[in-house]
Order: sequence, then C-alpha cells, then structure tokens
Amino acid sequence: MLNVKNVKGSLISKTEGDVIVMDPIYIDSQGLELISRIEFSPRSVNGVMVGKFRKLSANIEIVNSKVKFKGFGGRDKVTKQVNLKALDE
Repeated sequence: MLNVKNVKGSLISKTEGDVIVMDPIYIDSQGLELISRIEFSPRSVNGVMVGKFRKLSANIEIVNSKVKFKGFGGRDKVTKQVNLKALDE
C-alpha cells in the first residue's frame, strides 16, 4: 500500500453523450506524480496512466476495461495522449 499525505492534484471532467472523459488527471505531490486520461462508457473503460513515486515510474494502458502493464518509464508516450495544456487555461 502507498500512503502519501497532502496529495494535491487537478482534473478536468466532461461528458460526451453517455461517455465521461477525465482528461487530464494530474497529481504532483511529495515524490508522487500521476498523469492520466480515462474514458468511462456504459460498456468499457479506456485510458492511459503513468505513475512515478520517487525514482520509479511505470505506465499502464486500459483497453476495453482490461489493464495492461506497458513497462517502466513511458512518461513521454503518455503525456502525448493526455491534454495537460488544458490545466493552463
């Protein structure tokens, strides 16, 4: 179990028909960084996520509600799929 206190983050959520899109989800606090984009629909969940704690980072992909570990690192690949610029608006 990971226990990080005083976690701060941001997310932007919107609906598109019967789909809920969270893009981006961004957390950066005390050695923990999480960047993600997730879509929820009645039939499935899809998205990408990279998490970093201290010096270890890993990324996952969610396709048709199935989580796939893609490997260690991968921040650049995930940030190309996540709309982090929306947080600046």
